[in-house]
Amino acid sequence: MHLHVPLLISAALAASCQDYTGPTAPPVTSVTIQVDSTRTFQTWRAWSARALTDLPSPVRNGIIADAVQDLGVTGIGVEARFKAGRENPGLVGWDSVSTMTFVNNWVLPFKQRVGGDFHFRVRAEGEPADQQEIVRVLNALKAKGLVPDEWVVVNEPNLRHPAVSASALADSGVSNCLAIQQAGAATRLSAPANSTVRSSAAYAMVLTNDARLHGCLGDLSFHMYGEVTTDGLSQIGNLSRQTGIPSSMEEHHGAAITELFDAIEFANVSLWQRDGFGGTGCAGCYSLYSASGNNWFLAGNTGFYRQFYRAIRPGMVRWQATSSVPDDRVVAFGGEGKAAVVVRSAAGDTVVVQGLPAGSYEIFYTLGRGDWTGAGNRSPSSVTLPSANVTAGEDLKTVIPDTGVITVRRIG
Repeated sequence: MHLHVPLLISAALAASCQDYTGPTAPPVTSVTIQVDSTRTFQTWRAWSARALTDLPSPVRNGIIADAVQDLGVTGIGVEARFKAGRENPGLVGWDSVSTMTFVNNWVLPFKQRVGGDFHFRVRAEGEPADQQEIVRVLNALKAKGLVPDEWVVVNEPNLRHPAVSASALADSGVSNCLAIQQAGAATRLSAPANSTVRSSAAYAMVLTNDARLHGCLGDLSFHMYGEVTTDGLSQIGNLSRQTGIPSSMEEHHGAAITELFDAIEFANVSLWQRDGFGGTGCAGCYSLYSASGNNWFLAGNTGFYRQFYRAIRPGMVRWQATSSVPDDRVVAFGGEGKAAVVVRSAAGDTVVVQGLPAGSYEIFYTLGRGDWTGAGNRSPSSVTLPSANVTAGEDLKTVIPDTGVITVRRIG
């Protein structure tokens, strides 16, 4: 079923959370999830997406509303370049006109919908931006009531021609810090944002050891292209914990759901930005939403991300969580009256969750492997089960009938 633009919000919300029509016979296998809220890790900052392609206002506004209300996206990123001589709207590239078009059309209405959890990232495309350019961008954003949380120094410096070395990136970061101070912004730097985990870990070591960047480097960012190993992710995670600088996965077109588990567990990420909200042509290859003619829909494996985005909210802290079945992955977050456990079941399970705080829990799941299947494929819908009430010390028991991701989220 295609979703026509005027019906995007209501239809998407109705299709994304179908009521459970059970009963479903419990699978033969059982998994026990043990949650320990006394062992804590990173504090979640944002689920983010980038504004990549401008779209007609009914479609754009519908996607923004759906991304916030249904998916639970709280962060947005844009590219920004105010190079001298690039103010003409007829020129191709990230000049001031295109930058501010995206700010007006995407960032401001997104901020209004998100409210207090709003998170804003700005990426410097191409060569490192000079100080005057950064000041111009920050002042233009300030006039709109916007202050970026992070400024990405250079996008994928390891792939520039010639490549930007770690030491050269540090030099650029120092220059950027001075410009941010000149603009009087609270923005901090995000780097190295290399295309691979391995090179990002190596660059991050140089950046965190550079005393000139202390207090200004606020985010260890990386992309997940090429070979991704738990060792490489752990290098970033260990560095994040040692320095107290949070880490972020800044781009990975069409990431599989298991890669999100890896990034949270090993790389200590507290911000995940898979890529764009929605677009046509190439920009539709990896967006959260995709198009078929004038009809827009949740694309690829985005439905599996809903299991995380809706339940794990900014400010929640990761709790230790273990699974009795090695092939079943689990993450848990909570604090201040909130709790969420997300489990990927390899083959369907009776799921027993131990260690939850007392309360009422919403339960919902999405079936499938969670791999990226291409933007032309409609994302699977979620199934909502009856809520469960848990008393102090009581286990929560539920069922996922086949391979998929199941979430329990405290709602009261």
